[in-house]
Amino acid sequence: MAILAGLALPAIAPSQAWAAPGPNAYVTNYGDNSVSMIDTATNSIVGSPIPVGANPFDVAITPDGKHAYVTNQNASGTVS
Repeated sequence: MAILAGLALPAIAPSQAWAAPGPNAYVTNYGDNSVSMIDTATNSIVGSPIPVGANPFDVAITPDGKHAYVTNQNASGTVS
């Protein structure tokens, strides 16, 4: 779980991480309605969090690594 080190996530909030083929992992920030990109070589956050729908839960990356889809839970029930 070194990838999550240093992220300000509430302890009880669910969060999912997914590593795409390549140097980055993507972590949902459930309470902030965003996704953070993590450089797995340095375990550091890349750029600012990416805004998505309410209560993001899972991230899926296309096999070519060009697109990410985020499922948003609860009343949102959307995909970003």
